[in-house]
Amino acid sequence: MDFSKQIDAYKNSLIANKYEEKLVSQKLDTLITDRQIEDYFLKNQANFELRSNIVRVNFVKLMLNSPMKAKAKNLLTQSKTKQQKQIAEKFFKENAVNYFIDDETWLLFDDILKEIPIVTYNKEEYLKNHPIIETSDSLFYYVVTIKDFKSKEGTSPLDFEKENIRQIIISKRKTDIINKYRKQIYQQAAENNKIEIF
Repeated sequence: MDFSKQIDAYKNSLIANKYEEKLVSQKLDTLITDRQIEDYFLKNQANFELRSNIVRVNFVKLMLNSPMKAKAKNLLTQSKTKQQKQIAEKFFKENAVNYFIDDETWLLFDDILKEIPIVTYNKEEYLKNHPIIETSDSLFYYVVTIKDFKSKEGTSPLDFEKENIRQIIISKRKTDIINKYRKQIYQQAAENNKIEIF
């Protein structure tokens, strides 16, 4: 059987793909401002529905027999100013098995549940009623402070979607570059009678 036409078509497809990759790498503007991200978010909010509960939390995990449990809980729940948080972080670095202190970052509540043994059958209700969680298992002691939360099926916050939106905008720019040059090539070929219809 003669596969020469299929081989040529495949080769041409590879060449075209490589050309488009090179073109995109030369022409793509990857600079995206916060304003552009915010504008995209505001115009497309319906596309950013939460599929999971998300939270802003601080937590600390210590050995169960640690003599520092009371101090750790106090530092985690009482630290408000930047200086207090720096003191808390220094203490946790020296004494904790694990910790997280960041009031701005949104995390999936399911990821928190993998790290901390919280038992709940209604996650949304639990988050509403437990701003401070203190629990333990056979090895470790945990304290969690829920700073904020968003329930699934609500609109996802902009902070949680920033990187996703950045990738969407870049992807759209890539597609626009490729479509623009494909159109130009087609028009040039049409003008020069170099189009072959199969």
